[in-house]
Amino acid sequence: MAQPPLVSVVVPFLDAGRFLRHAAASVFAQTYPSWELLLIDDGSSDESTETALRLAERHPGTVRYFEHEDHANRGPGASRNVGLRAAKGEYIAVLDADDVWLPRKLERQMAVLEREPRASVVYGPSLYWFSWRDHPERRDFVPALGLGLDRLYTPPSLLTLCYPLGPARTPCPSDLLFRREILERTGGFEESFCGHRALYDDVGFLVKVHLKETVFVTSECLGKYRQHGDSIVSRVTRAGQYMAVRRYFLEWFTCYLAAEGVDDPAVLAALTRARRPLDHPRLHRGAVAFRRLVDRVRDVRQREPVATPAVGRVPFGDLRRVTPLRRRKGTGLGQLERHLVDGFVDRHAANVRGSVVRISEAVTLAALPARRHDAVVLPHVLHRVWELDDALRALRACLRPSGVLLVTVPGVVAAGDGDDDYWRFTTRSLRALLERHFSPTAVTVEAFGNVLASVGALHGLAPRDLPRRALSHPDGLYPLVIGARAVADNAQCA
Repeated sequence: MAQPPLVSVVVPFLDAGRFLRHAAASVFAQTYPSWELLLIDDGSSDESTETALRLAERHPGTVRYFEHEDHANRGPGASRNVGLRAAKGEYIAVLDADDVWLPRKLERQMAVLEREPRASVVYGPSLYWFSWRDHPERRDFVPALGLGLDRLYTPPSLLTLCYPLGPARTPCPSDLLFRREILERTGGFEESFCGHRALYDDVGFLVKVHLKETVFVTSECLGKYRQHGDSIVSRVTRAGQYMAVRRYFLEWFTCYLAAEGVDDPAVLAALTRARRPLDHPRLHRGAVAFRRLVDRVRDVRQREPVATPAVGRVPFGDLRRVTPLRRRKGTGLGQLERHLVDGFVDRHAANVRGSVVRISEAVTLAALPARRHDAVVLPHVLHRVWELDDALRALRACLRPSGVLLVTVPGVVAAGDGDDDYWRFTTRSLRALLERHFSPTAVTVEAFGNVLASVGALHGLAPRDLPRRALSHPDGLYPLVIGARAVADNAQCA
């Protein structure tokens, strides 16, 4: 049997004695068998140097230790580049010394790159990990990236969609896996991002990736991003240096785009918008103040709807009635709900393969065979189940390891006229329910629809009756449909 491609795992560290062993242990726990671990010492003065040397001594050939000349501190970018130059693998993954991977991280992401030959980089969401402390100040959560998931992005689309030029999140660096060949095009990490500027070390690399590479963004959460007061984010925030670091980055990126001859109008426009608060601070402050004033006026009007327009003058039009335009019949989906449910399932089509079962009746849940299916699609069934925990226990048990449950539930919708319409959900309640039976890192929840879509659904309207924005703009406060994806891990399926 052919040996799987080698993955080089690059871990830079500086005084990471509390965490380095945990990061290394998460690499040793990987189900993917072919990897090497490169530990790059960035001038540590604590026990982490000894920890790294001991690991390299115990695992020769698998673990290698590196340091800068004279044990100097040169920053994370220079340290990562040491690892990149020494890497022997066709694929490279980076892992921060204070983060950890879940056991199937490399296996799952390598499967993506093998399945998607056009993609040179893969990443997804990470768990923001507070519970590593005995008394965490917050609950662990997986923030949405703000992107369409389980799909390819060709360059430079992610550059204008993602931070620091767009609204979507960038991934944690510990979630990146990429083909070695991209280093010839991107040039690796920027070594000038050191000290407080190290806040943008990974961002400097990612903007080059987003500019030049095809990226697959997965929905799977495969790592834990440790939250603590000694992180670079915390240190820069406490020092009040964020804007200075951002200015340095934008100046560097402006020069980089000019040197690369980039003339894409969308990229240059996004850069201009990002620079505006720094290039024109007074104008920006005035614009921010004006937007806040508009928001306050809007809030007042929403809190006091009788003030304007006048009483009895709200232009309800055809909706000025106490009965719906089209009355809901039975427990089936309305047309607007079906449109959003089908869109959710289509977005996750990559997960619906192998042995798949689509369940439309609650009575069939108890009869599901154990460990039989790779995917279960459950559109708008849970709200008709009285014993929710029993149902989810059966659903989890019927999934094979890494099997996927796709579930949708109603938000702001009318009650059905049957005897089995029990529940309505919020994004928070659905997540809490699923996390009783699946790992929190394996659950993602999304809201679809808004107040206009929900009003349309209450009146029995169809997608053609509403403007396109009513279906494309999600509002978690007034969701018409809530969708969730949950993945069963090996321990749960044992």
